[in-house]
Amino acid sequence: MFTDDGVREWMVKPLSPVIPARYEGRAAVVEGIAGFMGALPDIRVEGGDAWEIEGGAVLEWRVTGTHTADWDGWDAQGEAVDFPGCSVYRIEDGMIRRERMYWDTAQMVAGWRPPGA
Repeated sequence: MFTDDGVREWMVKPLSPVIPARYEGRAAVVEGIAGFMGALPDIRVEGGDAWEIEGGAVLEWRVTGTHTADWDGWDAQGEAVDFPGCSVYRIEDGMIRRERMYWDTAQMVAGWRPPGA
């Protein structure tokens, strides 16, 4: 869904100094997604509310899974992962030109739930 020169940026403190926070080009975006999915082979991404904005969209989401494989300095400990986030998309000709993802890496711990949940 990304343009050939699309960009995916993690607007968070990187998980480790060697995991990039920016992926440029479709191949790099695919590589980044594959790495994350490899670390969480049972990953589930649930979409939430979405808003159309001029030239793009915003989507809330929640990731759950089990961290069973190391990924570039993010050492697997078999822990449950559960965290919310959102993505802001710039869309061109029906394709994603840029995605900026926001989440708090401190929330990527077992059992985290938002206050009052």
